[in-house]
Amino acid sequence: MAVTTAYFQDTLRAVAEGWLTPGEVADSVSAGDAIRVVDIHHDLDTGNDILVPAPKGGGNALSARDAPPDSLDEEWLAAHGAIDVGSSRWEITVETRRNEDVEIVDVRPVLAAPRCGPAPSGALVTNQAAGGGDKIALYLVIDGPRPRPVFQRNEGGRLSPFFVGSKAQRVTLEKGRKETLAIVASIGHPDKSTGREGPYCQWSVQVDYIAGGGRHGMSIRAPGNRLFALTGTLPDVARYQAVFLDGLTCARQHYTKVSASKYAGLLKASSRLECP
Repeated sequence: MAVTTAYFQDTLRAVAEGWLTPGEVADSVSAGDAIRVVDIHHDLDTGNDILVPAPKGGGNALSARDAPPDSLDEEWLAAHGAIDVGSSRWEITVETRRNEDVEIVDVRPVLAAPRCGPAPSGALVTNQAAGGGDKIALYLVIDGPRPRPVFQRNEGGRLSPFFVGSKAQRVTLEKGRKETLAIVASIGHPDKSTGREGPYCQWSVQVDYIAGGGRHGMSIRAPGNRLFALTGTLPDVARYQAVFLDGLTCARQHYTKVSASKYAGLLKASSRLECP
């Protein structure tokens, strides 16, 4: 109790003598993270495929009655434990809880296990691109030895480090303003669009920031306190239980179910997938 009383007496004296502003005092005594997550949006318009994994006890991942809806949405994905395939885009909107600016100095994935696991089987759901977000993205190579975010330049499309290196940048959160971090995770380097084979990874997003003169960190998960998840494709796509082709591919209103062996044949027959 004596220590607490002395602390507040010192704080009041600092305000009276001009060492601290009232806003800085509020920041110094506020509890919890200095950053608040306002919204986490799963951007499916970028066109990554989806996998509904097979049940651990056996059985089909999707029955005929559980065919994907005409337009994929987060509610359906969560209900079926669906996983993004190849790449995954999330837009995380944050704001500061403090009166003074907060600077984000690093964003990185933290894997839930020391290593990613094997890619699961199940029902593969194709998903054509429909535009995607317009925010400048931070790219995370999830299955790399040291995953780091990189910034995609407008000119030439080359990737360079964002938070590290000679041209390191920061994201400043000002009071009353929201900032959106567009996180694009990938299996393999995002410059290499061909070949999405790879492991299954789960992770959270670690955000390091400077507030009140010190460095702090916070962990962000997907909605529902779920881990972010991403998988590569199986080496042999014929090993999937089934494949659902989207309406844009088939020029039809609904998804079209084909066997995995049929899908493998379609991929080999043409560089552009055509619906049977």
